[in-house]
Order: sequence, then C-alpha cells, then structure tokens
Amino acid sequence: MSGTISFNEIPSGWKVPGAYAEVANGTSNNSVTGVPLRALIIGVLGSGAGVAGAVYRNVTPSLASVLAGPETVAARAVKAFNTDAPYTALDLVLVASASGSASAVWTVTPVLSTSAVAGQVALQVNGVRIATAVTAGMTAAALGAAIAASFTAALQTQTGVTCAVSATTGALTLTATEKGGWTSDIDVRQSTLSEDTTAGVSFTIAATTPGAGWPDMSPAITATSHTWYTDIASCLYDQANLTTFATELSRRFNAMVKLDAQGYVSTRMTYSQALALGDTLNSRFLTVLPANGALFEPAVAAASYAAVASAALNTDPSRQLRGLELTALAGLGPDDADRFDMDMRQQLLSTGMSTFLVGQDGTVTIERAITTNQT
Repeated sequence: MSGTISFNEIPSGWKVPGAYAEVANGTSNNSVTGVPLRALIIGVLGSGAGVAGAVYRNVTPSLASVLAGPETVAARAVKAFNTDAPYTALDLVLVASASGSASAVWTVTPVLSTSAVAGQVALQVNGVRIATAVTAGMTAAALGAAIAASFTAALQTQTGVTCAVSATTGALTLTATEKGGWTSDIDVRQSTLSEDTTAGVSFTIAATTPGAGWPDMSPAITATSHTWYTDIASCLYDQANLTTFATELSRRFNAMVKLDAQGYVSTRMTYSQALALGDTLNSRFLTVLPANGALFEPAVAAASYAAVASAALNTDPSRQLRGLELTALAGLGPDDADRFDMDMRQQLLSTGMSTFLVGQDGTVTIERAITTNQT
C-alpha cells in the first residue's frame, strides 16, 4: 500500500483478504453511478400472521396488513410509503410488543344545549372524519349511539381505534387497538369544518389513559444487520430507540461494514420538546421530522418522508428536497395555531430538526431536510 494514502477506519494491519474502501471528503470529476434503491420499515407486530424478527421482502400494503395486523401503525406506515413511492422496493421487519404495554384510551362526551338545532357534527380520529347528523331535540345518548354505530370494522382498521358507548350518557370510550407508547400520538378531535359545526352541539375530549410500552428495536436490527438498505424508516421513536437507531446507522457507514443507510423518524411534540430532543441527538445519518398537533401519526409521516426523500436522492443525490410533497400526509397537517412559525423553524433547524410546510390546499411539503448531526 502506498505511503501517501492513509485511512481512518480500515486497520493498517488488516489481513483478511478482500477489497475495502472508506468514504472521505474529496473531489472527483467522475459522475455518480446509480444505486440499487431498497428501503426498510421497522414496525411492531400486532394481530397479524407475521413473525417477530422475520424480514419480509417486497411488501405491499395488503401484505403488511396481513403480516402486522390491519389495525397496526406498521400497516399504515407501509401504505403511506407505497403512496409516495409505489415503485421502490420495500421490506418490513417487526418486533414483538413490550411486556406490560398498554393502549391509549380517550373519553369523548357529547354536549348538547337546550338550544341545539339540526345539523351535522364530526369527530376526527387519526385523520379520519366521522360525520353524524344531528336532529332537533336529539339527546347526548342518541348522538353518542349514532357515532358509535359508525365505527364499523373498516373504520376501526383505518383509525386503529375501537369505540364503546354508554347507553345512558352517550359518552364514548375510544381505545387504541394496539398496545404501546406510540398509541398516545393518535389524534382525536372535533372537526372544525363549517359543515361539521352545529350550534349548541360539541364534544368534551379527554385522554384518560396514555399508551405505554416501547419495544426494543434491537431484534429488528439484528435480523437485518447484514443486509444493505439505502433507507430505513422506524415506527419506534422513543429516546432509547432513537439512540439505538443512530448507533446502528453509524455502524452501517463504517468502512468495514459498507452497508450505509439513511434513517428517518418523525415525532409528535411541542416546540420546546423538539428542541430538547435535538439536543440529545447527533447523527450524520438520522433525520427527524417533528410535528405539533398534526392529524397524521409520526410513523406514517416517517414512512412518507423516507419514501419521497429516498426516491428523489437516488435520482439526484445533490438536489435539495425543499418543496417535495408528502402526498400521504395531504390534508393531515397541523392547524394554523399548532404550526411552527418561521422563528421556531429556524431554531429547530439549528438543533438538527427537519421542517415542513402546510399549504392552503392542505398539501404538506418538505421545507428543509437535514440530519441531526451538529458536531
């Protein structure tokens, strides 16, 4: 080996035969060759027929529904990825739920005043609008029963939530079908659309039990440790798993591994929480898209983000991702009051958090995509 060449990651005394290379800053006049694009989603096994730790190749939304369970966030994440990148090869690996996990529970109480008039109201659960007609003189018990009747099996699959109703008060108990901390990030609200607003009719919504339990993604990492994925989206985004994810992405980049990948996650959190999270992360290969009060689930946003970014960067690695639409999230962005303003987004970008914009037509577009690398 020439004495003019030095390496930072390849040991000088390495004796195992083979061709080894590492990536370093430099310039080249050669064009970039194409990369075989393949993505991976790490999810959690629900009621499906899949096996934890098994790697399922070339999954479709229908297959993911069978493997993970139709009501799972993993199935909805695969559907979102397929919406934004239908021709990208996608694999799925699932981990088992953590012991002692719990489902998030909400109580939704209809409130009708004596001045209530006929019209229409609607709940929005996980971005799905559930509209119900209101008749003059309708009781809270009748309104609750009408909403509960709308929760068909298909709607439960869409929302990831089951619904029970009190026959006497009309109070609804919504329970996430999965068990885990991420179920707390399912959005439950009253629709504010003009057609869903009726004088004298409202809902009191309370998150009565938070979701609990985050499984360790390590078994999924072990199952895929020797497979090259260009892009990996994780449905798990708690602090412990973010650290594990960043460590795995760094391992993959090492010259002795040669399985470099870009990791994607999203989170549902306030501005101050996003800033605090940014201070704990420092990875060249992990990108985080925080949102406050969005209708979409973080795992669904991560999958959409990964789908759009991976396809665009595979076509042109030097392009900015600014302005690219996250089609799977259309109409599901935060309301005006919940969006991060320009000053907030400046600070978020300064702490390694990526940002997005919501258009007047409801489109969600990437404003700036960065990694969490800060030092």
